[in-house]
Amino acid sequence: MIETLGVIILFVFIYYILPTIIICGGYLLYKIWSANPYEVEKVQQMKHTVKLANAGNQNAILACEEDYQIRKSIRYVDGQIIAHYSVPSWMTLRAFGF
Repeated sequence: MIETLGVIILFVFIYYILPTIIICGGYLLYKIWSANPYEVEKVQQMKHTVKLANAGNQNAILACEEDYQIRKSIRYVDGQIIAHYSVPSWMTLRAFGF
C-alpha cells in the first residue's frame, strides 16, 4: 500500500509537476534574457535617485519631485513630516516585459 502510494507520488511529480517547473523556469529565463536594456537602466537610475533622495540629497529630492513615475508618500514621525520616495514595482516588471 505504502509502496503504491510512493509510486503514484513519483509518477505525478515526474509527469505533471516537473514539466511545469521546467516550462515556467524556461519562460522566466527567456524574459530575463530578453529584457529591454534601456528600461532596465532607467529603473536602476530611478532606484539610485530614490535611494539618494531618501538619504536627504536635495538634488535627488528635486529630481524625485519632478519625475511623475516615482511614488511619494508622507509619514509623520516624531513630530516631523517626512517624505519617502519609492519606485513602483510595475516599472521593474515592465522592463522585463511582463
